[in-house]
Amino acid sequence: MSQRQELRDRHGNIIGWTEQKGSRSEARDKHGNILGVYNPVENKTRDKHGNILTIGNSLSDLLLKFRH
Repeated sequence: MSQRQELRDRHGNIIGWTEQKGSRSEARDKHGNILGVYNPVENKTRDKHGNILTIGNSLSDLLLKFRH
């Protein structure tokens, strides 16, 4: 079972969400497209292509950066 945490703008519109899937977390935009993945075993956040973006969890930053 996955846990979904929505991120909303000041008007209550969904910007996107993070979702726990097993040991990793995914960030998805408001259309459900994957933006990135955080793996706590590596302690790295990767973009949708697998490129390392940061050390640590920066999924909420991805959601804010790519909102449209």
